[in-house]
Amino acid sequence: MNGHRSGVKNNASTFIYEHFNLPGHCFCEATIQIIDYVDKDLSTDVKNDLCSLEDYWIDRLGTAYPLGLNDKKKGFGSISQGITVNYFNGFIKRYKRGRGSKRASCKNRSKEEIADNLVLFKDSITKFDHSLFKTLRSYSLTDLDSLFNLASVNSGILYNICESFCRTFSPKFKVNEAEKIKEREHLVLSFNSKFMDNLKFQSILSDKSVVKLLPPPLQEKSPLRVYYRYSKPLSLSVCNYSKFLKNLTIPDVRAILNSQCNCNLSSYNYEPLGHIVTGDLSIANDPDLRNILSFGSKFRIPCHQSVSDIKASIDDDLTSFIKSKSKKYHLKNAAFDSWYSRVSDIVNNRLRFYEDNHPHVFEQTEDNVLERECVKEELKRLQKFYIICTIDKASNNFAFICKKFYVITLLKELGFDTVTLECTGNKTYSPLPNDPDFYVEQIASTLRDKYSITIDDQNMCLPRLFWNPKLHKNPYKARFIAGARSCATKQLNILVNCSLKLLREYFKKYCQTIYNNSGVNVFWSIDSSAQFLESLQGSEVFNLQIYDFTTLYTNLDLKEVDDMIGEVIDLIFSERNKYINICKYDTNKCFFAKKIYDGYHSFDRDQLKEAVHFIIYHTYIVFAGKVFIQVLGIPMGGNSSSPIADLTLAKREFNFM
Repeated sequence: MNGHRSGVKNNASTFIYEHFNLPGHCFCEATIQIIDYVDKDLSTDVKNDLCSLEDYWIDRLGTAYPLGLNDKKKGFGSISQGITVNYFNGFIKRYKRGRGSKRASCKNRSKEEIADNLVLFKDSITKFDHSLFKTLRSYSLTDLDSLFNLASVNSGILYNICESFCRTFSPKFKVNEAEKIKEREHLVLSFNSKFMDNLKFQSILSDKSVVKLLPPPLQEKSPLRVYYRYSKPLSLSVCNYSKFLKNLTIPDVRAILNSQCNCNLSSYNYEPLGHIVTGDLSIANDPDLRNILSFGSKFRIPCHQSVSDIKASIDDDLTSFIKSKSKKYHLKNAAFDSWYSRVSDIVNNRLRFYEDNHPHVFEQTEDNVLERECVKEELKRLQKFYIICTIDKASNNFAFICKKFYVITLLKELGFDTVTLECTGNKTYSPLPNDPDFYVEQIASTLRDKYSITIDDQNMCLPRLFWNPKLHKNPYKARFIAGARSCATKQLNILVNCSLKLLREYFKKYCQTIYNNSGVNVFWSIDSSAQFLESLQGSEVFNLQIYDFTTLYTNLDLKEVDDMIGEVIDLIFSERNKYINICKYDTNKCFFAKKIYDGYHSFDRDQLKEAVHFIIYHTYIVFAGKVFIQVLGIPMGGNSSSPIADLTLAKREFNFM
C-alpha cells in the first residue's frame, strides 16, 4: 500500500493515481478489503504468486480499466499504453447482451450510426460514464459485426473495449480456446530398442537449425512432436482366442464338444460353472513363463538392436514422414532434402558417440524369455487345452478358460443347440444363409457408391464374436465383444464416431442453455468418472448408492436408437450447421460448417442419418464360418457403439425431463 500511496502523492501517470488526484478525491479516504492472500510458508515465490492472484481477481471481478481502476495486467502490460485485454470474459460477467423478443425486433444500425455513437462515447470512457455499455448491450449480432470491423482497424481504449465485447458476445468472433493451442505436426518413430530414449529425438526436432530447414507449411507447425510406435505387447504372443476363433469351423466345434475335459479333477476348477476359469498364474508349470506373465498383458519384452538396424529403422520412419507430409501439403519430396540430411547427421553423430564411448548399450544382455525352449513348450501346452485372454475390468491380467466351456458359452449366446449344433438364433442374433464374403462385398459396394470409401484388404472381413470373463461377478459371467479391429464397416464407423462426438458437444451446450434459463438440468451424461468425483467435492454426502446396467448395449431397441439419434441430428443441424466436415488425414479435426471442404469427408443431415441407420442395421458377426446379424442392441467393441449408446440415452433422458 505504501507504493500506491507514494504513486498518488507523486501524481504517477496511471489510471488509479490520476483518479485519486481528481478534485474531491483523496487516497486517505480509500478503504481496503482483503479478498485473497498468499501463505509465505507455502509459496516459493511470494511476489509472483501475488501477481498471479491479482490477475485472477481482475478477470473475475472485471476491474480492468475503464470498468475499474486496474491498469497493469499480468501477461498484457499497461492498459494505458493501448494494449487489448478481454474485459468481459471473467467468471462474473459485468455486462451481458439483452435477450428477448423486444430486443430482437429492433432495427439494425448502419455503419455510420455505429461510428457516430463511438465518437460520442469517447469522453464517457475517462469519466466512467457507463452509458457505452448500455448501448453495446442493445446491439444485435449484425450490429456487432459492423462494430468489430470498425474496432479492429482502429486503436485506443474505446476500440479495444468494443473489440473485446464483440469477441465475448458474438459467436462469429468468439475465440475458441482449443484454437489458441498451436497446431503441430508429428513424426512417428519405431521404438524397437530402449536405446531410442538416449537419442532424445524431441531435442533434435526442436533445434532451430533443423526447424528452419523444414518447408514453410511445416515450419508454422513446428517443432514437430515425436510419437513412438511400440513393439507388440505380451498379450499378442500369449493370448490365443483370436487365432482359435479365426480358424474354427463347425466340424471343429463338434469335435470339441465330443471331447472330454478334465476340469473336475483340477484344483483350478471353478465349481459354479464346472470348468476351469481362472486368473491364477500358477497354472503355468514353468517358472520363467509364470514370471513373464506376472508383468501383465501390456508388458513389452525389452529388446536390443545393432547400430545399423537403428539407423535403418529411423531412415524408414523419416522417409515415411516425408512421403506423408508431401502428399498432405502438396509438396515435392525434394523439399525435405536439407531437413532430412541435417536430422540424419545429428542422429549419426549421437550414435557414433555411444558406439565409441558406451558400446555396451547396444549389446543384448539377456535372451527373449519367450524364445526359450522350455517356455515355448509350456506355452504351447497351455494354448492347446485353454483359451488365454484378458480379464474384463482388469485387462492387464490373463485368464485361462477351458476350451470346451469357452465354445459352449458362445454357442448358447448365439442360439445354437449344443447337442445337435442346429442354429435357430434368438432375440439378439439371427443366422444368415450366405458366407462372409457375400456380406463383405455388399458393404464394400455400399460404402464405395454412397460415401466414396474404399475398404483396404485388411478390413475386407466381418468381426468375430469372442468373450472375456467377468471375474468380479459371483458367479463369473461373460462379456461378449464383436472384435472390430479389422472389419468392413470400420472406416465408416470411425467417421460416424467423430460426427456423433461433435453432435454430443453441441447437444450438451444446447442443454446447458436450457439449464441457464430454466434451472432444469436435462443433460445427465458425463465425460468420465472424474467429472462425477469433482461434483462431490465440497458436498456433504451421507449416503451414496451406485447402480450399473446388467445389460445395456445388447438390450437397446434398434428403431428407438435410430429415432433418438435422428432427433438429435434434427435438433443440432441448421443453416449455420449445415455440414459436418471430418479431415481425411486427421479425424480429430471435425467441425460444423456451411459448406463442404476439399480433403474432408462431409455429412449433411440426411447423409448422417443414413450412415447411422446403415451401421446399426448392418451389424454382422462370424462364428465358425457362420454369419449372424444382430437384430437387438448394438455390439460391444464397435468403433461407434459408445457414442451411439450415449446419445440415445441422453436424448431419452432429455425427452423425459
